[in-house]
Amino acid sequence: MQFTLSVALIVSTILISQQIRYIKNKDLGYNKHQLVYLPMNQKIRQNYQIIKQQLLQDPNIKSVSTSRVLPVYACPSMTLAQWEGKNDERTLSLHFIGVGFDFLKTMEIELAEGRAFSEEMASDTINSVIINEEAVRQIGFENPIGKYINIFGEPSYIIGVMKDFNFNNIKNKIAPFMIHIQPEEARICFIRVGANNMEKTLNYIKDIWKSFEPDFNFDYQFMDETLDRLYRAEQRSNTLITYFTIFAIFISCLGIFGLASFMAEQKTKEIGIRKVLGASVPAIVRMFSAEFTKLVIVGNILGWPIAYFAMKKWLGNFAYHIEISWWMFAIAAVLSVMVVVLTISYQSYRAAIKNPAKSLRYE
Repeated sequence: MQFTLSVALIVSTILISQQIRYIKNKDLGYNKHQLVYLPMNQKIRQNYQIIKQQLLQDPNIKSVSTSRVLPVYACPSMTLAQWEGKNDERTLSLHFIGVGFDFLKTMEIELAEGRAFSEEMASDTINSVIINEEAVRQIGFENPIGKYINIFGEPSYIIGVMKDFNFNNIKNKIAPFMIHIQPEEARICFIRVGANNMEKTLNYIKDIWKSFEPDFNFDYQFMDETLDRLYRAEQRSNTLITYFTIFAIFISCLGIFGLASFMAEQKTKEIGIRKVLGASVPAIVRMFSAEFTKLVIVGNILGWPIAYFAMKKWLGNFAYHIEISWWMFAIAAVLSVMVVVLTISYQSYRAAIKNPAKSLRYE
């Protein structure tokens, strides 16, 4: 039971660590690094264009834009029931957010076709939208640019198709998504900054912010840090299972050590006879190790399916996850055998180097 639990925990620890690493390194469809965001109030919103121009004067600030909500948590959604060329009763749930100009540039989201919103195009603020590739697939558009979808009873024309990006956390699949220009509803300002002189750049942003709203809290955050916080529960699970694994292995080692001591006492005469007949110390150590290795093999055989089904269920919480691989079980097997061999080596070595004459007189 101890070996089974230890092996299952070793596999689980490896897999959870790999999944967390996968989450941190997964391409989300936008660049989460060097992206600062901070809240906007009404006064900041009213002076946004001036603030944006002043921010862009710093060579370390690459782009500035706004959004109504943070595209990390579940965005608002609506039921899309009408679009150009529709000839059936299908509907789909369309997520959406109002954004400012240069949103795609600031987030570094790529366009699959069409164009981004432009301040030179007056119609972009009235009835133009950009949808993602998943929306195109579910609607069934072959050439979406220029076609309309019915948004809140009014036709809105598609000017661009952006590549799919995770506007939610990766526990959810990418869903149909749309952005439209809505500067009056801006709540969050995004600032794409360079890697150099970060402290100086942040102070520059703060000075501009405070010049327009001295009493407003300058509460900036980095997008990558926000995303890391989303998966703290998984990180805590990994830490907890790691501690349990170490504890289980320690308990197993104590059990092995005690059992090896007991067997060494029980086989004192057998060891003496083997040595008289020419058995070497390494041969006797191997004899002890072989008996315990059988227990470890049985523990692996029982522990692997437990870990496999438990982790398969856990990975089911993520729309995007790693695959369970054979090498995770191989590492657990090798590690468990190494722990057993190292644990019993001392006790078996002590028994093997005893004087055979004393061993044969043992009662």
